[in-house]
Amino acid sequence: MSWFKVDDGFYAHPKVMGLSDGALSLWTLAGTWCAHQLTDGVVPHAALSMHRGTPERAQELVEAGLWELHPKGHKFHDWEQYQPTKEQVEAEREAAKERMKAARAKRKAAKPVRENTEDGSRDVPENTEDGSEDVRANTDRTSGEVRLTPTRPDPSLSTDVDNSSTSPSAQCSPAELRAEFAAFWTVYPRKSGKAKAEKAFERARRKTTVEAMTEAAGRYRDDPNREAGFTKEAATWLNQECWNDPPLPPRFERTSAKPPPGPLDGYGAGVKSQIGWEMLSPTPDPQAVAMAEAAGYKPPSNGHRLREVGA
Repeated sequence: MSWFKVDDGFYAHPKVMGLSDGALSLWTLAGTWCAHQLTDGVVPHAALSMHRGTPERAQELVEAGLWELHPKGHKFHDWEQYQPTKEQVEAEREAAKERMKAARAKRKAAKPVRENTEDGSRDVPENTEDGSEDVRANTDRTSGEVRLTPTRPDPSLSTDVDNSSTSPSAQCSPAELRAEFAAFWTVYPRKSGKAKAEKAFERARRKTTVEAMTEAAGRYRDDPNREAGFTKEAATWLNQECWNDPPLPPRFERTSAKPPPGPLDGYGAGVKSQIGWEMLSPTPDPQAVAMAEAAGYKPPSNGHRLREVGA
């Protein structure tokens, strides 16, 4: 879990005083989402609706100096100065993971030994000192077994917890997951198989970010080479990890060109066939000969009569 920090004087800041309720709500919800997704303050266009925002509310934040324009959408002003970056959070999580690994190894090494007493036998640790150190280390949050409730948004308190083994969907509430899928579904071009798509979306969320899926769906929707009749269902697109795919190849040019007409095309198939047979006969029917000559037809020398006359 990462923190999105808000100063206790935020309510009275000059940049905030003239903002609408909608802009304030968008700023707050988008900030928590950026901290959770580790986007370093970037809010893509596709994510605005997820945070109950509109382009007008986003522009309001830009004009107030709280947001900046970004190639992918918008970005929090001076995010790196006031909020932990993705690089910092991941480094702290990795350090916490190593501390947990060392603490578990130390506990495993402190195997109990059998000690005889007058009353019988009992198990005691080989190294009482190490055991006490384990307790102190655990209290200091070197593992996730002890969770202290922080009283202020200090990222160092939360990043010591081993989140590396927890999937993104496990960190997301059902309401958040529904909102994220709704944003994706709004962008995806084919609206069929929604129930299957929602399950596939939850699975895909463990492999990549919501931002990556939503932006790729937008590119797929806007690809000039995509054909509606061949557009994949969202579940198929997600299961095949198509957010990693390059743009579609150019379409082949379709032509309706037909082969040039044959000399007997003015006759029906049966008549053409009969003329062909007659012209190959040693004693052809005079009427067939007259019809063939009138059409400029000459019998083939190789015997493939039907192919040439088109029968």
